[in-house]
Amino acid sequence: MCTVALCPPTHPVVTDSKVARLVQAAAANPAICPTPAQVQDLLRASKADRTETSYLAIITRFEAWRGAMLDGDGSLDGPTAVALFLAKEHARTSGKTEVARSALAWYFDLIGCQANPARDPIPMAVSQGSLRRAPPVVHHDKVTEDEIKLIF
Repeated sequence: MCTVALCPPTHPVVTDSKVARLVQAAAANPAICPTPAQVQDLLRASKADRTETSYLAIITRFEAWRGAMLDGDGSLDGPTAVALFLAKEHARTSGKTEVARSALAWYFDLIGCQANPARDPIPMAVSQGSLRRAPPVVHHDKVTEDEIKLIF
């Protein structure tokens, strides 16, 4: 798995990442490239603001959990770490883990991992298992015109 240090949540640019390399290229070539701020804005715009905020919260929890689990031991890494984190997220939220898996996949893509551990079969299986264990969706009948008239 790629080893990185997270930047503050307001700036999802991580060191030694695709984002950082693009920003550096823009800064090094001001005559032919957009400004680094424009590059960062375009890359951040790949996700909606609320999606990015949600993803950054998950990524921050993942890095904190992984850091606590590693504690100097590099044995917990890659797809195993992602799968265990997804199981932990399922226990914490009692819900689906697809958003957490998507957040980690986005994170690993941004930092430039060649083999994205969030797309490995084991984390995918954990995420799919959480979908099967989720309570069924309850669809309610639409409000009728007569019911709307009763309200107004």
